[in-house]
Amino acid sequence: MMQPTQFFRLCIVGSIVLEVCGGVVDLVFPTLVPEPLRHAQDAIAGDDLRLQDYVLLGIGVPIAITFIASAIGMYIFRPWAPRVALYVTLGSLMLYLFLDADVSSPASALLSYTSAVLWGIVLAMAFLPPVNARFQQLPANSSMQPTGRERPAAD
Repeated sequence: MMQPTQFFRLCIVGSIVLEVCGGVVDLVFPTLVPEPLRHAQDAIAGDDLRLQDYVLLGIGVPIAITFIASAIGMYIFRPWAPRVALYVTLGSLMLYLFLDADVSSPASALLSYTSAVLWGIVLAMAFLPPVNARFQQLPANSSMQPTGRERPAAD
């Protein structure tokens, strides 16, 4: 049986890999989305960037960078990571209110939804025992933890 921390890390990696694959599927296989829907998506998006697009980029890029940092922090069990991951997840959900309609293939949607479920599992596990105890331990390179056999004190 897999250890909870191994499962936790597997869910982190799986969530990220599935989300990237979900975003790439429609680019690699554009015929998965019917042509009329692709044309409708292109008509909504338009050719020029609008003020809304610049605002979303200005907010979305820092959120994406923070998400990557929090995912790495969760993977290596940094104490700040669960809280940051929760906040960045909530922040990214708020961005959906300002996005235009989006068209994706069923395969892309399946991968993205599965990624979201795995990320939900990651967030839940980060705040529940036994995984949450790993976030409260001092890192091995901390000066407060012994690093190995100590030399006897010289009198």
